[in-house]
Amino acid sequence: MYNDLATHIIAVNDGYVVAGILGGNADENSWILRLDNAGDTTWTFAYGGNAGDGAMSLCNNGNSTYGVTGYTNSSGNGSTDGYLMNINDNGELLGYFPFGTTQYEEPHDVEKVENGWVISGHAGTTDFRTILTKIKSTSPE
Repeated sequence: MYNDLATHIIAVNDGYVVAGILGGNADENSWILRLDNAGDTTWTFAYGGNAGDGAMSLCNNGNSTYGVTGYTNSSGNGSTDGYLMNINDNGELLGYFPFGTTQYEEPHDVEKVENGWVISGHAGTTDFRTILTKIKSTSPE
C-alpha cells in the first residue's frame, strides 16, 4: 500500500483538476482534487467500494464537466475493470459507467470526442470498439 498518488493533472480556466489514487486506507479509492490558481484545494472527491479503485486520467468535457477514467475492483464484471465517470465542476458525480470482462482491464487515458470519449489502456479479452460504443450510447451529454 502507498500513500496518495496523483496520476494526471489538467489546467482549467481558474485552476487545475487532478486525478489520482487515495491510498492511505485499507483499500484504494479513486480521487479527484480541484485546485485554484494559487494551488489551494477547493474540493476533493473520493469514489470507491470495498476493493481497490483508482482514477488514472481525466479530460475537460468543455461544459464545466470532466470525464474521468480508471480501474475498479469494486464494481464491473470481475477482476480489474475499467470505468468512466462524469463529474461536474463541484466534484459531484453525474454518471458512472463500469466496463470490462472477467479479464484484466485498466484504462490509462481518456479524451473527449464529439459523441463520447476515447479511452486507451490495458485490455484482457475486451474488444474496445464494443466498450466505446457502450460508453457513447449511454453517456449523458
